[in-house]
Amino acid sequence: MFTQLWETLARTYTKVGRGVACSLLFFVLFPHLIPSTARAEVIISEIMANPDEGTEWVELVNTGEETVTISNFELYDAVSSPSLLLKLPDPTELTPNIPLVLELPSSKLNNSGDTVSIYDTNHTLLQSASFGDSMKGLSWQLSSLDPLTYTEAAPTPGIFELSTIKITPTTSPTPSPQTVSTSPTPAPTSTPDETPPLSTEAMFSESQILEKTQLITGLLNSYSPASLSHYATQIQEPSETPPPQTIEVPKSFSPSKSTTLCLVIGGILIAVASYCILYVVEEKNLSSRQSLY
Repeated sequence: MFTQLWETLARTYTKVGRGVACSLLFFVLFPHLIPSTARAEVIISEIMANPDEGTEWVELVNTGEETVTISNFELYDAVSSPSLLLKLPDPTELTPNIPLVLELPSSKLNNSGDTVSIYDTNHTLLQSASFGDSMKGLSWQLSSLDPLTYTEAAPTPGIFELSTIKITPTTSPTPSPQTVSTSPTPAPTSTPDETPPLSTEAMFSESQILEKTQLITGLLNSYSPASLSHYATQIQEPSETPPPQTIEVPKSFSPSKSTTLCLVIGGILIAVASYCILYVVEEKNLSSRQSLY
């Protein structure tokens, strides 16, 4: 019985382990089995619509951080009706910040203004670049990423520096300057009291002052130095402080080591006895089945 149970558990563990291993292997290898495709990081960096000599061309650049696959991507122009300019061969990869110049097989871009669009293999529009009237020998170059803006300048095919592209910052309202006064604050002037203070002569008469003086002198003479020292001793003697109260906190019950050991041994014995009883019952059932057959 125990052997069968162990074999069943082993088979279950093996199946679960294989499933987990296959799942982890799939999630690790799946991104590497699928070639990376271009997304929004592939942009049109330069357009030559009216060259002095040679053919028209379009420059693409990858502003991302990884090489992307742009095989079978398509370039269209769209002024009156969309027409295919070029379909990229297979394989074609675009390395980050290294431009790719695509020469058009025929002159299809309008010198008076046109729009060049790039589509992926699912015919999803990635980006469109519009330009106006093109001067002879000048190309339309990317000058701003946000938003995408193109300006006419001397052509630079195969040269692209992301650091020279302007990114339009978001303008935030400037706070109005606060004016702080530097002139000293005048100190408040005190208003003179209209009622003049009463003099000592007005408050007490001469006879009252003499009477108070005699009373104080008599009180001082009534106390001798011995009596004063007696009172000082009484003041300096500290009063008896009551003894601190002690509160007994009941201790929590904690079993001894011997009690814990007895409990563990008892649990083991109960488990062994239960297993023996189940084993005997199973053997009896097996014997009864064999006797029937």
